Amino acid sequence: MLPGSKVFQCPTRYVQHPGLLSVAGDIVSTSFPKLSKAGIIICGRVPECNFRSPLLEAFGKDSQVYEFDGDCTRARTAAVAAEFRKARVDHVVEFGGGKLLDAGKLVADELHSVSVIMPSIASTDAPCTSLGVLLNWMPPLTIR
Repeated sequence: MLPGSKVFQCPTRYVQHPGLLSVAGDIVSTSFPKLSKAGIIICGRVPECNFRSPLLEAFGKDSQVYEFDGDCTRARTAAVAAEFRKARVDHVVEFGGGKLLDAGKLVADELHSVSVIMPSIASTDAPCTSLGVLLNWMPPLTIR
């Protein structure tokens, strides 16, 4: 790398299209032909849980659905990854808002798996970067 240069790491493919959910599994299997048919689908409890059936239809009935709630912390993402480590999944589908997408990316990284980012809201920047933002519960800073 050149001194003073900056690196931007982003997803390998970005697709945006009306009705994408119905063909998302086909796009992923074409992009990553060696992936298994079963992975983890991480979604929120409400309203993302209403998409459970279409997500399973798109990504395979053998996929496991994990309803993520809570904050995106190192402990939380490590616990989710530990729950699925023995399953040896090779891809993690994240469907939800920014906090959930960040958590899913970190779970996928922990599992050394492909991350499939599917935002359910338009106001998140999570699909544009490979980074996941962790919440760090620090005591308030006191200025004297």
